[in-house]
Amino acid sequence: MDFSGTRTQVNLHFFYALMLMISCALIYILFRSSSTLIYEVIAMGPLQKLAVAARSFVHQELSIPHWVIFNLPGALWVIACHHLLAAFRFPLVISKQLCYALLFTMIGIEFLQYLKLTDGVFDYFDLLAYAVALTWLNRSYSHCEEKSGGKPFMARNKWKAILIVSSFGGAIILSDLF
Repeated sequence: MDFSGTRTQVNLHFFYALMLMISCALIYILFRSSSTLIYEVIAMGPLQKLAVAARSFVHQELSIPHWVIFNLPGALWVIACHHLLAAFRFPLVISKQLCYALLFTMIGIEFLQYLKLTDGVFDYFDLLAYAVALTWLNRSYSHCEEKSGGKPFMARNKWKAILIVSSFGGAIILSDLF
């Protein structure tokens, strides 16, 4: 992922981030418990009937592996965050730090679940999904560093980075803990 990107690359980063976030939201809405926060928010509004009908259809017609429903979304959130930071052209070093901080926060939540210090269920496969995301991030950032020759990239606004990562962190915490 080239962080210095042309307009087309920036648009692709937004597109990838949006597709990943929509995928995660659909997994939560269609397959996770109806007591999740995202489902309850959707069910409050005019989309309630559509959500109920879609869940009913999906549960009858599709057999989705457990890991896709419960482990994949966490890794996808981190990768989506990476794409949003790339779209906003954040300096590579800041983007790396923010994505790694988000990833390690997710791992920390998993260990808090293991220690029974928070709601949720500890799952080794969550850790595996996070390891896959970490591997993907490492390869992506290595590619960016090689391509840039170590030159810094200009950020448009550091507060956008804080907002993006806070939003993702909040979504992850809310989805894992509530």
